Amino acid sequence: HFEVLSALAHTAGVTLENVQLLERLRESDARFRLMADTSPVMIWVTDAAGSVEFVNRAYCDFFGVKEADVQGPGGWQPLVHPDDIGHYVDGFLQSLRAGTSFFAEARVRRADGQWRGIASYAAPRLSADGRILGAVGSSPDITELKEAELALEISEQRLHTIVDSTPALVYVVDVDHNFVLINRQFGRLFDIDPRSVRGRSLYDYFPRETADQFATHNLQVINGGTPSEFEEVVQHQDGPHYYVSVKAPLFDEANRPVSICGVSTDITQQKRLLSALELANREKDAFV
Repeated sequence: HFEVLSALAHTAGVTLENVQLLERLRESDARFRLMADTSPVMIWVTDAAGSVEFVNRAYCDFFGVKEADVQGPGGWQPLVHPDDIGHYVDGFLQSLRAGTSFFAEARVRRADGQWRGIASYAAPRLSADGRILGAVGSSPDITELKEAELALEISEQRLHTIVDSTPALVYVVDVDHNFVLINRQFGRLFDIDPRSVRGRSLYDYFPRETADQFATHNLQVINGGTPSEFEEVVQHQDGPHYYVSVKAPLFDEANRPVSICGVSTDITQQKRLLSALELANREKDAFV
């Protein structure tokens, strides 16, 4: 092999070191192509003007194209949805000219004609002296992920609507006694903005005695790891109000309790009626 390289170098009038360098470059390129073609994610490389120089097998299979079909100026741009051309293509070219990283989502037409969502990540390729040579990027298909995110968003909106429509007080408090969320009824009753409550402590909104009562019950639920029911008293302008509070622990992925969810129902009217009934019974007994 060394003798062949020497002969080639002598014939071409170049040094053996240059031939060996070209050989190493070819081997490096072959390794890169092998690595890229075995990746399930679309991988692409552009020059400094944004023209495609290389796409891997996953890219060709996804779009139903050959590598030569997308090479050259603008060769890949017709694959992008017309409504996404502005922020996606223009954004990429601006990042490329600035030599900065690029991220954007866009809709693209798959080989079967279906519009799919991709998330493209790209980083600039720089020469030893800092010149921009192009970019290398990847574009995973995120269609199913976006559909799952949309379904989750719809589910959360429905849950918020249900929680905000209930007359009970609904709230989530973490293990440090800070609010995670409250429902509309909770905010209305205690004059708290539900949008600004996250991260604020029980002690920011309630007198210490009342906050201590809540915190003690919350810790019992956290330490016990099971739902529990409590009767809690809160002072209002018209006097003390009594609540039946059902509290349950919420766990993280490691099955550690991280917060509690509570639902509190005002039973003050029932308590007052019961007290009046008991008083009437005592008066009746005394009369008899």
